[in-house]
Amino acid sequence: MTSDLEGFEAWILPHISRVINLTCRPCHSGDDGADHVDKGAGIFAPKSSLSSLPLGPNNRLVNVPSQLLLNASKVHKIANFDSPLAAAFLQCLESIRLAPEAGLDERKTLMVFLLWIKFKVAKHAAGLVPPDPSNPSFWVPYVRILPERLYTPVMFEHSSREMQLLTGTGLDGAVAAKLAKLHREFQVLQPHLRVLFGKSAATDSDQDDSDDDLTFDAYCWADGIFWSRVISFRSFDAMAGTATAPPGTDDCHLVPFIDLCNHSFEPKLRWNIEKDRSISLVTYDAAADEAGSSAVIPIYSEEELHISYGQKPNSELLFIHGFAIDGNPHDSVAFPAPILEATSEEPGDDDPSTEAAKHKQALIAFKRQALRALGLQSNVTVCTAFPKQNNGELHGVLNDESLMTLWICLMTEDDGLRLEPIRGSDAVTIAIGAHQVADKHQLLTAIHALPHFDVIQLRVWTVLLEMISFRLYELHRSDEELGGWNEPASGSEAMVGILRHGHRQLLMEAMDLLTALQEEYCERPVVVEYLQTLQAEEPDEPDELELGLDEPEAPAAL
Repeated sequence: MTSDLEGFEAWILPHISRVINLTCRPCHSGDDGADHVDKGAGIFAPKSSLSSLPLGPNNRLVNVPSQLLLNASKVHKIANFDSPLAAAFLQCLESIRLAPEAGLDERKTLMVFLLWIKFKVAKHAAGLVPPDPSNPSFWVPYVRILPERLYTPVMFEHSSREMQLLTGTGLDGAVAAKLAKLHREFQVLQPHLRVLFGKSAATDSDQDDSDDDLTFDAYCWADGIFWSRVISFRSFDAMAGTATAPPGTDDCHLVPFIDLCNHSFEPKLRWNIEKDRSISLVTYDAAADEAGSSAVIPIYSEEELHISYGQKPNSELLFIHGFAIDGNPHDSVAFPAPILEATSEEPGDDDPSTEAAKHKQALIAFKRQALRALGLQSNVTVCTAFPKQNNGELHGVLNDESLMTLWICLMTEDDGLRLEPIRGSDAVTIAIGAHQVADKHQLLTAIHALPHFDVIQLRVWTVLLEMISFRLYELHRSDEELGGWNEPASGSEAMVGILRHGHRQLLMEAMDLLTALQEEYCERPVVVEYLQTLQAEEPDEPDELELGLDEPEAPAAL
């Protein structure tokens, strides 16, 4: 990697501006106390005789000009370069664009470009790098420093121990879904990719030395490179209130040099999109920025400088970037939203032609439409508890949006939930009790106005406990199947081990809190009266069903 990094620096430094001489170099084990993490390369401060270089916030240290940002528009310009290799690349892109089932979007454009440079153009590149960014060979030094191997779960061997360890984390299902999606894409694109990577691919020489068809692993590699390194201008605009990517312009960009920055929750740098659509690295102190104050940011000699990838849970960090952080304060566990009608069984469900079954399926569809209409996610996120920072009864274990999702999913028509389809569209009108609901604020008002609000809350606590208990059971069962697995000291297994440990600890804390809430709510007068009324009306029904639940027996292992 060192020689490739030297070639990369020689290529990029003439094109970027630096206030201090930041450099890129390999990150050795133990640079940040994480001996088991292969972080590849990183960005480092220069060697200095000073103990530190004191800088204020928002000092621009590096600027990468817009002509060095790699996006779909630039890729199409490169495809029109006058060479046989570029002609084949243009033919491939056009073939994909004209195929309705393929769908040539920004992501696929950049993926095919990376694969083309890596497996074709780099083989023919020799001597000095051309100065023209529209020349395909110009980008070879950048692609050569991209990691050869990714440590994300999508790249795990199917029967590997790392893949087995994902059982019970929820990522096993996400990986399976991702692989299935990539397989479908790859199969659709294969006839078009053969223009570049098959035996008939054009080359700059008379001799055909092209490889066999591109492998699926290589396609997964390009997808992983895209998601782990891309910068979205529109996401930046949404957060910063800017307009760097108006409609019709590129959103997704790969940014050489800046995309070598590794992650920290306490970064000293952040990236910023400038008015001229260039991207800068600027000094940053999160606490000072939040307080609106200035602070000295010490840059130490040869210190690795980080940015933050965001306040992400370990599941997202591992899935996209291939690492997890022990003690991650932003960790969380996601569950699919449990729509009550989809998880309960009623007589006649086996016959979809009955009116009851049709009504049930319509209600499930209406609830999904209601979630979309209110801007709510179709999953529920259980987070790390912060009792000292959050005085609510949930202590931050469940955020407001997840609670709202559970209300919609778990309420019934008997609770006062009315969902009516709007003629000529796939939208629904939402009413709860006497209130029409068109946004989240109205949902809060309507729910809290219900006389049996405590009953609905108890239903939420009970369903959450059931989901958490089953996830903990899955973790426990997979531990037993792996023969008393102990956390390893290094590698991808260690990353999955950090994920599993964090999930188990988080879920146990959440279960303790929710159990206490369940016990408290069972004693509330409204709940006691509600259950007594139901018991009088249906004396033979078990208590578990009186909240509108089909609650299975808790796993014996717990």
